[in-house]
Amino acid sequence: MRRLAVILVIILINPALAKAGGWGRDAGDVYLRAGAAWFEGTAAFQLLDDAAPLAEFSSTSAELYWEVGVGRQLELDGSLRWVDNRNDLLGAGTHRSRGLEDLEALVKWTPVSGSRALSLLGGARLSLYERLPVERTLVGEPQRGPGGTDVLIGASHGHSFHPTAAWFNLDVLHRLRVSGVSSGVLIRAELGAMLAPVGGALVFEVQPAFGRDIDQAEGDPSPVPKVLGLGAKLFLDIAAGFGLTADGMWLPDVINDGPGHRIALSATYQSDPE
Repeated sequence: MRRLAVILVIILINPALAKAGGWGRDAGDVYLRAGAAWFEGTAAFQLLDDAAPLAEFSSTSAELYWEVGVGRQLELDGSLRWVDNRNDLLGAGTHRSRGLEDLEALVKWTPVSGSRALSLLGGARLSLYERLPVERTLVGEPQRGPGGTDVLIGASHGHSFHPTAAWFNLDVLHRLRVSGVSSGVLIRAELGAMLAPVGGALVFEVQPAFGRDIDQAEGDPSPVPKVLGLGAKLFLDIAAGFGLTADGMWLPDVINDGPGHRIALSATYQSDPE
């Protein structure tokens, strides 16, 4: 049985890895990003694998992400989102689920920082909602998220192609779902360059998942999803540390539990824009 697995891809596009990279921030330095994102699924919800589709999934979200340097090579990263998830029932209206999604918090330690950088990360993701009972999902009401608590442990490596304003980041994050025996390893690579005031980056993400059980008991969190994503970003520096970012990601209908397209537009601020 497929229980709206397409929604899980929203959770997987991890805001707290979106700008993390290998470099850390000095004490008192901050980076903030606030904006909106839109996801359109290309798979339809169905009760059985061979049944006719019942609904198409889409989501709109408001997102907040932050990085704060606290000294001693430590940084606090976090993210929070408000979502409006929708199942458009084929010929029978729309079901929606709206409200806060998950809160994610990470502590980042950067023992190596220079033209090459290395960071270690640890933290958790906490759901700010209760999972819907089966009788509500079976009529097409979307879940707000996978539920439960995830423990996050990872590392990031950054390489600067000095003297050019280009960089490469590689992030690896292990995501262990505490209340269900499922886990995943998110591998994310980013290659970017800045030609002030405009820049851009190419992004690749893949997440194999393990210990998946889609027939878990009612109320249990959903298993960690499998993901493959290809994306691109654009950056614009405005003035005094303020800027804009736009990004898009394609999640093809292979490997992914939730294939579709995602686009986002955000305003940014960083206290150390150089």
